[in-house]
Amino acid sequence: MACEGGTTAAAVTEMLAQHGPEMRVIAEFGFGLNPSATVVGAIVQDEATYGTGHVALGSNESFGGANRAPLHFDLVYWRPTLYLDDQLFMRGGHIVDEAISEVG
Repeated sequence: MACEGGTTAAAVTEMLAQHGPEMRVIAEFGFGLNPSATVVGAIVQDEATYGTGHVALGSNESFGGANRAPLHFDLVYWRPTLYLDDQLFMRGGHIVDEAISEVG
């Protein structure tokens, strides 16, 4: 697994390599839907903030998974695009109108 994106991506790739193959397992992923949350540097709030996505690599044992790794490494990013069952649900961090009418 390699990350793209300059010096930060190179540092992440190196960290993953240093801590073993268990760090290459996706432990969780999600999309922020809370319009009242803001990114403040606290991962639990940051990953819930509307317009963000997140992926965590490594250990997932603490919440029922089977992957034992030396770390649980969360990454939060802005403006995800998400398809569910081949239907566009979120574009650029915003739920699309069609998805809202399907749920409602």
